Amino acid sequence: MAITIKENNGIYEVQGALTVNTAKSFQAHCELIMNQDKQLTIDVQFLTDIDEDGIKAIHALYTNAIYKDCAFFIEGNRSKKLYEAFPFTVAAA
Repeated sequence: MAITIKENNGIYEVQGALTVNTAKSFQAHCELIMNQDKQLTIDVQFLTDIDEDGIKAIHALYTNAIYKDCAFFIEGNRSKKLYEAFPFTVAAA
């Protein structure tokens, strides 16, 4: 399944499967957004699947955001695996 990224008021909704087949293009697209806007908020609520490659892509975005001094946020409650990959992140209730 393909992945779709839609911008909604500065939040990028990721729809579809973030897997080995889509992770690299997702990461490249998000890198372009971070380079232009110096911030990135992604909403993972609409993901239908995420595998290790998808988690690695999001983790790489997080690492690059720190390196480039960009704001980086993840919204949504779709994947327990994703939140376990970021145990040091504090979520607001």
